[in-house]
Amino acid sequence: VIIMGDLDGPVAKAREELELLKEDYPVEEERVGFVLSKVPEISRSAGLAYGKWTGKALELCGNRQQIDDAVMLLDNHNEYFAVFEEMGRQRQEIQRSFEALDEAAAAAGLAPPPNARKGGQRGSSGKGGQGRGRSTSATDGPIGAPRSADGGGESALGATAANGDDRMSSA
Repeated sequence: VIIMGDLDGPVAKAREELELLKEDYPVEEERVGFVLSKVPEISRSAGLAYGKWTGKALELCGNRQQIDDAVMLLDNHNEYFAVFEEMGRQRQEIQRSFEALDEAAAAAGLAPPPNARKGGQRGSSGKGGQGRGRSTSATDGPIGAPRSADGGGESALGATAANGDDRMSSA
């Protein structure tokens, strides 16, 4: 591509905007998986032509501004690596606690709750989860309202205690 113009400034600016560069971004071995999981989002956000792992480094391709933006985002994610790792460790620890509680409840002869944890994630709304969409039953009551003890359609919020008192007793 040949860029022609009367003034050097506008020609240089046009070249800067059109010229694609490649730059290697070094990644510590322990962070490769973490960084690679962020590449699609960072490439899209920064406007890169591509970002790919070469086996030694992350190759970034784009104009100078796009590469600079991607490097800034990558640096930012790298700064939070330890925080993300700790959050993941805590999430796993909590999950193990829930599994232990489920096992203890089963050993005590207690039935699992109607929405028992499946697939290893509690309250998952991703693939395989139940999400937060509207109920398909017209008798379910308000969204998010606790259900009655018998699992029927009336919500505990709308129920009246057996003694006629409007206050709910704990069961």
